[in-house]
Amino acid sequence: MQSIIDAKLKAILSIFQEILRWFQYIRQSPVPARLGVWRGHGRVYWHNRRDLERASLIFLGFYGPPPGGRRIGYRLVQGALQWASAPIAWSHMGRTGPTVMWFARDGSVKSFDFDASEVSTFLSDSLAQRLLTARKLDLFDFFLTPDLVLEEAGAGKCVIREQLFELPCIGLQSMDEQLESVRQVSRTYTRYVLERSLNPDPSRFLSCFDQVAACLNPTDRVRMEAKRREFTEFVQAARLVESHLDFNVANFLGGRDRPLVLLDIGDAGLVLPATYDSNNLLLNEVYRGRSGHLLEAVLRSPEALGYDDLLRATLGRSSPLDFRRSLFANFVLRESPYVSCRLLGDWSPERVRQSWHQFETQIPGWPFEAVA
Repeated sequence: MQSIIDAKLKAILSIFQEILRWFQYIRQSPVPARLGVWRGHGRVYWHNRRDLERASLIFLGFYGPPPGGRRIGYRLVQGALQWASAPIAWSHMGRTGPTVMWFARDGSVKSFDFDASEVSTFLSDSLAQRLLTARKLDLFDFFLTPDLVLEEAGAGKCVIREQLFELPCIGLQSMDEQLESVRQVSRTYTRYVLERSLNPDPSRFLSCFDQVAACLNPTDRVRMEAKRREFTEFVQAARLVESHLDFNVANFLGGRDRPLVLLDIGDAGLVLPATYDSNNLLLNEVYRGRSGHLLEAVLRSPEALGYDDLLRATLGRSSPLDFRRSLFANFVLRESPYVSCRLLGDWSPERVRQSWHQFETQIPGWPFEAVA
């Protein structure tokens, strides 16, 4: 009983600390917030529902409906989420400025000013320098990224102001539109690999396999060990690129017959196999528990979304087996400290076990020993 009480008190304290952190950000932000703090998907603060919907279309996103017959259920859930958009508190920080505020996982605050067509990000000097460094990577010669202006805000803080692209993120497109947009991503990324890739460097990654395998329970570890040779063969052959690290359907605006705008570049810069980013575009949907139709399409036929060309650029060849090997390598590298510490800020053996179980339940044949 005492442990239950302690857990509840801990949860209440955590919620209270989070609320204090939110209001501290609002108080410290050099960008004034419009009257009104509201509750929404993904810790969104907005002034009115119309602006919330505009922000979701641009960046934050309610994601597209799942495949099959669950479209009506999805629409009902989406309607319930929007209905639940009720005010829970009031801010008295002023009535001018941005209409939407978004708190990112890295501790930065984004404000969307629709009148000025501008996104302002309030963040630390160290995060700002990492963002500016990432902005110089070759990858961003192949995708549009917002032009940015860096301003000092004092007390070790900066404001980065970027153009606001009012384009839909591909996560909000229909399934057919998403497939075509991912083909566009694949074509662009394949050109990047062909023009800017580096030679393989397996020594950089071989230790990652042992680090991840050691976290699994004995049965799963045996299954993973059976894949050691395939992982080793893949990293020995795979050409490398400087990666974005966080390709997902919310970080791409446009697609199909529109230009591709790539957002959220602050984590970019690790050198990884040249399939890593594009595979993450598929696997992030699994990690987030959303629709897996993009992954299913490529598992059925790598050429369906242009992954055969990407594999040839990466390995000099393409086959369904090579694609499955690339997915397995993605899991190993993402769950290793090499990527996790950069992308998530820490590394957790428990998270490795959870991710393995998630892949096992959501990806047919994982880790692909049952696939011919």
